[in-house]
Amino acid sequence: MQRVNISMADRTTNRAKTARDAGLWAAIQVADQAAIKFEGEWGIGRLERIVPPELAAKFAIAKHQLDEAIMAVDIELASQKAMAMARGWEALDKAARAAGHRSEDNSHVWFHGSPDGRKRYAFAKSVHDIPDIAKRHPDHIVISFDEIVGLFERPDAMATIAEIKRQFPGAYVQNKNPTNTLLNDAIPFD
Repeated sequence: MQRVNISMADRTTNRAKTARDAGLWAAIQVADQAAIKFEGEWGIGRLERIVPPELAAKFAIAKHQLDEAIMAVDIELASQKAMAMARGWEALDKAARAAGHRSEDNSHVWFHGSPDGRKRYAFAKSVHDIPDIAKRHPDHIVISFDEIVGLFERPDAMATIAEIKRQFPGAYVQNKNPTNTLLNDAIPFD
């Protein structure tokens, strides 16, 4: 039996707690990559709004079925449903283009969603692009890179993040809300 070498990066980048979780994560990657590709081109949720309602309904059902397979931790079914979702993304793109819609110019706008999926962001290349992007994507928070740079120049938390990035190139800064109970504890020597 040959030993499989697993790097430290593999253990830290794959957050799966069990082999089943790791298998499930791998099974749904095809759908996840399709979502990243098409939402990056069209905006988050836009394709579903501009295609015929029948196609949007089929897509929503397929998405729900994938979610159910994931919740059931059924790797084989999740894999099948993920493939169906990838084909669904292709169908949405094809239908939107056939109807005369155009995807966004990725040299001027990039899309991203919040980790919990509740907020949608559009990052504009310039402040001058904001009005048009906001008009096309009213459900997105539109911010320009000029504004982001302005935040980094402020003498507060953003400046601290910028300094961390300068000192540790490639560092990933996460937004964490630590609960510090030590400060609320009674002082033992009162």
